[in-house]
Amino acid sequence: MKITIVSSYFAPAWGYGGPPKVLFSLGKNLVINGHDIKVITTDSLGEKRSVIIKEKMNGMSVYRLRSISNNLCYRLKLFIVSGLSSEIRDILINSDIIIFSDLRSVFNFQIYSFIKRKRIEFGIFPFGQSMTENTSFSFLKKIFDKIWVKKFVQNADYLFAQNEHEKKILRKVFEASDNKIYLLPLPVDAVIEKGGNSILMKLRLRKKDKIVLFVGRFNYLKGIDILVRAVMPLIKIDKNIKLVLVGRDDGYKSNIKQMISSGFTKNIIVTDPLYNEDLIPLYKRADCFSITPRYFEETSLASLQALSMGTPVVVSRTAEIPYLDKYKAGYVVSGKEEIIRKKISIILYSKKSKYGKRAEKLIKEVFQSNIIADKLLEYISGKK
Repeated sequence: MKITIVSSYFAPAWGYGGPPKVLFSLGKNLVINGHDIKVITTDSLGEKRSVIIKEKMNGMSVYRLRSISNNLCYRLKLFIVSGLSSEIRDILINSDIIIFSDLRSVFNFQIYSFIKRKRIEFGIFPFGQSMTENTSFSFLKKIFDKIWVKKFVQNADYLFAQNEHEKKILRKVFEASDNKIYLLPLPVDAVIEKGGNSILMKLRLRKKDKIVLFVGRFNYLKGIDILVRAVMPLIKIDKNIKLVLVGRDDGYKSNIKQMISSGFTKNIIVTDPLYNEDLIPLYKRADCFSITPRYFEETSLASLQALSMGTPVVVSRTAEIPYLDKYKAGYVVSGKEEIIRKKISIILYSKKSKYGKRAEKLIKEVFQSNIIADKLLEYISGKK
């Protein structure tokens, strides 16, 4: 099949979170299966632009369109390109299927405006954007949903939901047809061991420390303050407990640091973003991974990466992981601090191996990237 992936950001734009990693993983597995994969994206890699406009990555042909402002891309996630070349138009017209990333993207709107009358099949990965959170931008998002996104979703041939909650919201909020919605968990690549433990030494983490790890954007929506307040009483009792917060600052880092009183500065570590192999030692060394977002953002890819390395997780229902309870590899809890604290404590004072094998089994049987790629192919080829 000729499959075209359309995304505002693509590898190596790791600063934009999970979607670039998911799409890169799926794309390279589809290539292995013999399919022709093209990626149409912008030139934004985060704080910098890509100087390479056209390249091959793991067998995928990647085309980067120049955005009108990289600052708008990185700061406001407003991805706009000046237009589509004849080459890009030809790629779109000759695609068997186009797979879009995200719901509320001006870049998607620009491309969809071109293909909507061409009768080309297309699917959408909402990537946790199905719900509108209560922020200063929520009013604008609701207007955008009404004038464009709802029709975009309803006209899609395939909607790939991460979990049952996302399926429910696509039906309820966007009135999507149930027969177009498919459950497709996020893919996780096998871990490739690289590098040493320099990051552990840099953060002064000792062998006797019990580590709770968070990886994600430093944003109010992520509920980091909830996690900090949940863990602080545990630190008061046991000074060997360390909470390590890793992420890109979305303007909330200073708020986090203000929460940490002088008695906790050695036990609550706030550090800059780390990517790929730089994160592996932390994922492996952590005793527990936890993420507790305020609003539904569905499954956290970072939590799956932690599980793949044998680290159990505690996540709130707003970051649900399918089958986590079934495999007993961690806990899905309410957003209440006392409940989060209780489950983290249970994990910290249990043998990690008790959860570790179950965590690795969950990833191997449900989330491994080749399994997810095969499932995607079954959906779009009509075999399921």
